[in-house]
Amino acid sequence: EAEIFIKMIKSKHSDASHNCSAYKVLENGQEYYKVDDDGEPSGTAGRPMGEILNILSIDNVVIVATRFFGGIKLGAGGLIRNYAKTAKLAVEEAKIIELIAKKKIVLEFAYDRSAR
Repeated sequence: EAEIFIKMIKSKHSDASHNCSAYKVLENGQEYYKVDDDGEPSGTAGRPMGEILNILSIDNVVIVATRFFGGIKLGAGGLIRNYAKTAKLAVEEAKIIELIAKKKIVLEFAYDRSAR
């Protein structure tokens, strides 16, 4: 679902310079974590956003930061700070819900044992 969501945002904002992303999903005890700089210099976009997810201990989340280049180069440090800040602001504005793990249990027993 995370990859589908990212593709949807990239399609919606196909005219953007960059659609950088980070996600962290827990499914069936397996952690899926991926960051993507989408053409920004390596490690300046997806990684800072992913680090915010780790610092805040948030799971089952996707962040896509869409950027339209305005002509001012921010440099690596500026990109890192701004993408991290964007992720932090997005998480602070989001409605965080707690997921409660559930298990489906099926019990089978003979009918004559049900009256006891």
